[in-house]
Amino acid sequence: MAEPIRVLLVDEDARSRQTVRRLLSEAGLKADIVEADNADQGFKIFLSRSFDCVLLEYRLPDVDGLDLLLAMASDESRAEVPIIMLTGYGNETIATEAMKRGAYDYLAKAGLSADILRRCLANVLVNAALQSRLERQQQAFEEFAAVAAHDLKAPLRQVAGFAQLLGKRLHGLEDAKVSEYLSRILTGARHMGSLIDALLDYTRADADDAPFESVNFGDLAGHVLGLLESVVEEASATIEVGELPVVKGDRTALGQLLQNLITNAIKFRGEQDPQVTIGAVPQGKSWLFTVADNGIGIAPEAHSEVFVALKRLHGKSDYEGTGLGLATCQKIVKRHGGRIWVESEVGKGSRFHFTLPAADPS
Repeated sequence: MAEPIRVLLVDEDARSRQTVRRLLSEAGLKADIVEADNADQGFKIFLSRSFDCVLLEYRLPDVDGLDLLLAMASDESRAEVPIIMLTGYGNETIATEAMKRGAYDYLAKAGLSADILRRCLANVLVNAALQSRLERQQQAFEEFAAVAAHDLKAPLRQVAGFAQLLGKRLHGLEDAKVSEYLSRILTGARHMGSLIDALLDYTRADADDAPFESVNFGDLAGHVLGLLESVVEEASATIEVGELPVVKGDRTALGQLLQNLITNAIKFRGEQDPQVTIGAVPQGKSWLFTVADNGIGIAPEAHSEVFVALKRLHGKSDYEGTGLGLATCQKIVKRHGGRIWVESEVGKGSRFHFTLPAADPS
């Protein structure tokens, strides 16, 4: 016998809540319904119990339903719970905003029937099951990638080690071809090692096991620049860091994001010494960050291609790399609910923009 679906119904109107109960019954759905008539009560119940879905009224007596929707959708411990906005006062603008803030669906009470509600909840449950399966597969893949990376790097270290020993044994032998072949073996081994590490970083970039916290981006930038000190000095690069905010996120992942962008800015430099600026401006409840450089730039038609995994715009002989740096950046930003894009022209530098959620006010 199928278990009843667990539903949280948040609506100030008792008659409206009764109507939803009746429609669920007429739809033949067994439901364990918990009711709340205001946002505060609804949010506390949402955090205290497990639900298969939430039916949320747009108009509530104590807060805008869209704000409650965003709070529910942003809570990491309940991120998988689908939320359906159910209202009698809605319009297309509100529906669009609801979807932006994390609603799974939007249903108007006018014309709502048992069949419509049944089909919507059926889709919710199927989607939740698929999401759960996807998460299990993702976890299995990450575990496989970690084991594969370890097993692949062991023989790779042997190849590099024996190539170095062979080079020492043949030291003094004036054979240009032998020296060239040994150099290629060592270069290939180093590149393969870097590629394995980059692939592992890429598979982990959108993992959701690390909790989000308040991250001072100014302090984080200082830490990253400390790690890159030798790279910056070697390239005679100038890095200017503006006033940076506190954001909500995974500190380690955000550090990798910033490190990848700065490294790219230095790598793809032009004839002048690299100049990189890092800044941020508020944008609603988020921050818009920009990492700008004076490098070789990117042709407009390639702006989307730079974020594709293993897609390289330049040959390996021109610029070292794995082709995964910006793809990893994109996964990190998406995991944080933001987006990343580039503005650039060939010969005029690049400006990488990305958004991150602001930290909750203390």
